[in-house]
Amino acid sequence: MTAVPASEDIQKLLDKWYILDSNSEPAEMVLKDLDSMDDKSFWDEALPKLTKYFDGVMFDRRFPILQIGRSVTEWEVKAAFTYESDPACSRFFWLHRQFKGGVPKTADRHWDFDDGHDDPDKEKKLVALKQWMRNSIPPERVVDFSEASFESFAREDEAWQAQFVAWETKVEELLSESVVDVIAKKEAWDKNGAGLGVPGSEAAEMLHHAKWAAIKVMDFVGREELVQRGMDAITSPAAPVEETNFRCSMATHTIKV
Repeated sequence: MTAVPASEDIQKLLDKWYILDSNSEPAEMVLKDLDSMDDKSFWDEALPKLTKYFDGVMFDRRFPILQIGRSVTEWEVKAAFTYESDPACSRFFWLHRQFKGGVPKTADRHWDFDDGHDDPDKEKKLVALKQWMRNSIPPERVVDFSEASFESFAREDEAWQAQFVAWETKVEELLSESVVDVIAKKEAWDKNGAGLGVPGSEAAEMLHHAKWAAIKVMDFVGREELVQRGMDAITSPAAPVEETNFRCSMATHTIKV
C-alpha cells in the first residue's frame, strides 16, 4: 500500500471501487468487478486517478518485483525472470533493436516508435527497464542492432536492409537451437519423464491429477499453502494413500490420486 495519505477525492474512489476479501489470508482489499465494460466512471476517472495514486506499489505479493504503473513489457520480462533458476539465464536472449540517433519528434507517427517523447515518465521507466535487463542478462546473451537510423528504416535503404538481415539470421539461429533442444527434451520425457523415473505417459497422468487438484482449490484466494500441500501430496513418491482430504473453512474437497 502507498504511504501517501489519500485525498478526499481518492478516498471516495477507494471506498467505491474496493471491497474487503475476507476469504484471503490475510484479508485484503480487492478491486470490484465491473458491472459493465462500458462504465465510463471507471475508465475515465477511477482508473487513471487510482493508477497514479498507486504508482510504484506492489500489486501481487507473489511477485514483489512487479509494480503498478509499469508497462506490460516490464511485467512480462520480470515475471519470466521469477521462474528462471539458471544463473546463466540459458533460456533468455535479448535481441535489442534501436534506431541510431533515436526517433525524431518530427517523424510521422513518432509515438508508435518512441512514446517517451510525449511522456518523460514513460521514457524514464523504459531506460530503467533496459538497464535492469542489462544488469540481469549475461552480456553474451544480449545482441544489439543499432547501426540503422530511423531515416534508413523509413527509406528501407541498404543500411536498414543489412541490419534487418543480420537480425533475421540471428532469430533463425536461436529458433533452430530451441527446436533441437525441445526435441531432445521430448525424447527424455518419453523415456523416463525427464528424470522422474517413469515413462512420460505416466508422468503426464500424474500432472493431470495435479492440475485438476490445483483448479479445484485455487478458487480460494489466499490459500497458496493449501494448494502447495496438495501438490506435494500428489507428486511425492512417498505418498501411499489412495485418497487425500483437504479441508478449509469454506468447504471440503476430496482428491483421488
